[in-house]
Amino acid sequence: QKKLSRASDLCQKGLEIRDATLGKLNPFSLKSLELLADIQDAFKPHSKSARETRMEFKSRLPQLAAAYEQAGDPLLSQALLISSQFATHKAQEVISGALTILCQDRLRKRKS
Repeated sequence: QKKLSRASDLCQKGLEIRDATLGKLNPFSLKSLELLADIQDAFKPHSKSARETRMEFKSRLPQLAAAYEQAGDPLLSQALLISSQFATHKAQEVISGALTILCQDRLRKRKS
């Protein structure tokens, strides 16, 4: 319990830093938000804080999808939009996969 509590605190701080420096719609920020919800759920399954974090996560997805639609990546945009409408484990896997792709893309662009 102590380790999960500490992990939650650190993840929350990391999320705040990413939101402030990268923006709330950056894929890295969303990955941090997703991780925070998973940690909160592991600490206390179905807790109010985990539900609120997941709701925040889901509220950012349509905005991120719209940003990628404008950037010319309609496939990832549609995957995010469609998956955000479902609360299944498979939908979460699709969202997580799409965010991972977006994060890798950002890293590649930074190295170029």
